[in-house]
Amino acid sequence: MGVKSWSDRVRAVRERYGISQRSLGILLGISEPSIVRYEGGKEPSPSNARLLELAESPAYMRRCFEEAGRLLPAVQRASMAAALDVVSPQHDALGDASSESGFTVPDRGRIAAAMNYLSALCAHPYYTRVIKACFVADFLSFERDGVSLLGLSYARAPHGPVIDGHQRIRRALEQSGDIELEDDGLGLLFVPSNELSVTDLFSSDDLDLLDLAARFVDSFPTVGQLSEATHALPCWQTTANGKLIPYERGSEVWSLVEERLFEPSVELTSRLGSGGDEWERADVDGLFSEMDVDA
Repeated sequence: MGVKSWSDRVRAVRERYGISQRSLGILLGISEPSIVRYEGGKEPSPSNARLLELAESPAYMRRCFEEAGRLLPAVQRASMAAALDVVSPQHDALGDASSESGFTVPDRGRIAAAMNYLSALCAHPYYTRVIKACFVADFLSFERDGVSLLGLSYARAPHGPVIDGHQRIRRALEQSGDIELEDDGLGLLFVPSNELSVTDLFSSDDLDLLDLAARFVDSFPTVGQLSEATHALPCWQTTANGKLIPYERGSEVWSLVEERLFEPSVELTSRLGSGGDEWERADVDGLFSEMDVDA
């Protein structure tokens, strides 16, 4: 075993690839509880000790990744692929690049990483707020670069733009463990995840757009006020309910963000530290129950 304990060796393998105890167990064929015990210092069985020794070899982990990498959550799969300098065994795209997706392939790993990043930035990271921040970031990106950031399509709903098929996408991300939501009695609240740094998936300019989108969303003390602001967008007003909002109208979103955040008359920061009383029940996840526009 050398000078390092089993605890140190197991943890070093996980940290090298940015994966969880569960994911390491999947790759090696060892149960998660066993991995937890070994990382806690328990001596592994001879057969599992051999597997853990092999896991210290990048060549062996590359073979494990090729065989079982598709079973890992998308964010951890992307992290491991980057560490091994290989292509992920499963692209995991949610669709094709088209005008409806802003000419970007919607990849589950990038979407999950962006949502987790936005939830960490937002003062009140309810699901409803985070997906509105995704809308802002995607449209700002399209106006800036001619392509969207996440490749998501957005449809008109009564309370403003919503990710097309958002319930289906949310279920897929939750089931894979890429995002975690909890019901706090008011609605679904993101549990931030730091499993993979967004710097592995987004450029610094892209992160600036995500930061700006989070600031915009946070500038509204209630979701109701945020929805009213998006109702002012001509691209929302001229799109029929359930129909996709064209990315070509991205300049309208830029103008709205600029007016909200950079006009001297707007007091942006005065409400960001407010207590819960100012955050109305419109934050509830049920706000989107009538917005389902899944294809």
